[in-house]
Amino acid sequence: MSRGGSSTESCRQKRQEAGQDMTADERRSKAIRDFYRVYKEYGQLDNVRYHTRVEMSGDALIEIHRYYGDRKGERILRVTMEQEDGAEVSAEVEAYERAANQLLNMIKTRRESLEENERRRQEARRWALEKRRQQTEPERKPLPAGYYNLDCMAALPLFPDKFFDIAVIDAPYGIGADNMAMGTNKARKKNGYPAESTAERVKRGRKESGAGKWDNQVPPPEYFTELFRVSKHCIIWGGNYFDLPPTRGVIVWDKLQPWEVFSQVEIAWTDYDRAAAIVRLSNTGGANTERKIHPTQKPPELYGWLFGHYLQLKRGARFLDTHVGSASSLMAAHDAGLEAWGFEKDAYYYGLSADRLERYKAQYNIFQVAEQMEIEL
Repeated sequence: MSRGGSSTESCRQKRQEAGQDMTADERRSKAIRDFYRVYKEYGQLDNVRYHTRVEMSGDALIEIHRYYGDRKGERILRVTMEQEDGAEVSAEVEAYERAANQLLNMIKTRRESLEENERRRQEARRWALEKRRQQTEPERKPLPAGYYNLDCMAALPLFPDKFFDIAVIDAPYGIGADNMAMGTNKARKKNGYPAESTAERVKRGRKESGAGKWDNQVPPPEYFTELFRVSKHCIIWGGNYFDLPPTRGVIVWDKLQPWEVFSQVEIAWTDYDRAAAIVRLSNTGGANTERKIHPTQKPPELYGWLFGHYLQLKRGARFLDTHVGSASSLMAAHDAGLEAWGFEKDAYYYGLSADRLERYKAQYNIFQVAEQMEIEL
């Protein structure tokens, strides 16, 4: 009995949901509920709020109000149909059902329109981004390996990302190094000692040749942005003078300087995640018989030590020096068999260092040939 009764009740519910076996009031309530559900979907689709006038086919329009009812805080929707003659009539069951069906069609059309508009917006956005990328990203055509009398800021944009295996930089610190004594004892004048510092001698030579000041400012922030873009790893001498991120892999160069009034060490910033290192090496800048050509000239052996410890003397690796100065870095790169790119925008220093580099390469080649021929010199 109960099974049959349950089946009868289920059938009655299905007929009621289909609109059958309903009283007039039940059908009207269902039509209103269905209309409100559809209207809510329409409102969410176009962010409709409070008051909406929706043009309907067949009737002049349907006007929907949202207002507070008799019960405090209760929000009620009221639907008013307006006929073509302007007279307002109550929206009965047929009107609600007709309005709901028309709203469903409008929702479908509107959704398709929104989807099409969104597709077009996405296509336009992709086109704009691609156009902007083409305009902002220059074509990368790297220069051949070599030493250039050129501002590195004009050259770096030509290279692709991470083109260089390592960059070792000794850019100006902005401390006026060309005005410093740089280790010279001016009271010492015996045995032909000139009592003139390298900085003073170079400064005099620059003045005589018409060259301007040097080491009066640090590189701009965009220089470091480009440097990090084109290099896999960077070692930057004088990193304590620049605005660089913290690192644990610093390098301290002990210059074996006996005079306490002069700098005992120099610090290099690196992006290597490894323990800090110390290299102990005289700061002669070259052979003791060689005359310095740059106020901050470093010995080629210092760069050789860097290549051995941080490149593992990987022959053929790409090396970058954006501020060549005395060319000690390029001399060491030549010895290590690296593919080197060097830039020096100062014409005065470029002339001196290019000559020094060519003389070194020529001397190196002579000894290399002699070794191959097993000739004892």
